[in-house]
Amino acid sequence: KIQPYFKRHLVCQSHAVSAAVLIDNVEMRFCQQCAKFERLAAFDGGNRYAKEKV
Repeated sequence: KIQPYFKRHLVCQSHAVSAAVLIDNVEMRFCQQCAKFERLAAFDGGNRYAKEKV
């Protein structure tokens, strides 16, 4: 069963918690702050939120 958070943001749990995913040949990570994929360079280490958004 899909958890409400992942269903609401239209992302599967495995991609939401991955350290990086490849989208259009760009490494990205799911930002929990803005609930969308951001470029990996926008994150500080293993954080789950983009540093520009904080």
